[in-house]
Amino acid sequence: MHTDGQVDEPGLPRRVLERRQQTPERRAESNLAQKPTQDFAGQPFQQGHTAAVNQTLGRKLAMTAKAEAATAAWLVDTTISRAMPWEAFTQTAELDADQDLYCVATWGIMSVTAAPAFMKNSPGKATLKLLPRGKCVGVSMSVRMAWPLSFVAETLTVWHDRKYSTEFYRSDAHRRGTEALRGRVEFRVRRAWVKAADLPLPGDVRGTQALWNAVKRGEHRMVSEEKKEGFNSAQPVIPT
Repeated sequence: MHTDGQVDEPGLPRRVLERRQQTPERRAESNLAQKPTQDFAGQPFQQGHTAAVNQTLGRKLAMTAKAEAATAAWLVDTTISRAMPWEAFTQTAELDADQDLYCVATWGIMSVTAAPAFMKNSPGKATLKLLPRGKCVGVSMSVRMAWPLSFVAETLTVWHDRKYSTEFYRSDAHRRGTEALRGRVEFRVRRAWVKAADLPLPGDVRGTQALWNAVKRGEHRMVSEEKKEGFNSAQPVIPT
């Protein structure tokens, strides 16, 4: 029997009994002294190891939350309000009205502080104009502010053939821009087949908005509907 009136319980280890008699302060000190010395892989902790693990985990969680927020914003963004008029590199009169053309609508969201870097590094109309005739049919672009303190940039391009789009998005110019913006911009993309008859006339603002909204709302045949493509047309990746 203990002098403080507590009675030993038969079968309990002495360390358990001793812990019961500790003050809360002493128990906390004991917990700190018994913290693990190895990580989950059985490797010994180095100085600062725990802090580094926590920082890495924190960054991953933040990136996941950022990506999920971007996807949610992209999915509900089904209209375009401020689009630059359609700029044609191939005149509509030169196209067969029933011809299928490959359309790519890219959407990127970033903080306002990343906007200058985007404008500097992202290939724009000037790069498209340098492509050989017969590759890119035309383009429209849109930029706007979004809440909270975000910047949204969109590009809609139409191509004579999907292979020309793939060439452009895998080009050195586009790859350099992507690398410069890695981690700063969340990109999403829709791919669809449009008819030449759906294209607006050059400078037609309302026609440009109509084409863009139809693509955003899925009114055109999406690329994902063709099994041979093997990917989802609305996946968050750089377009091809």
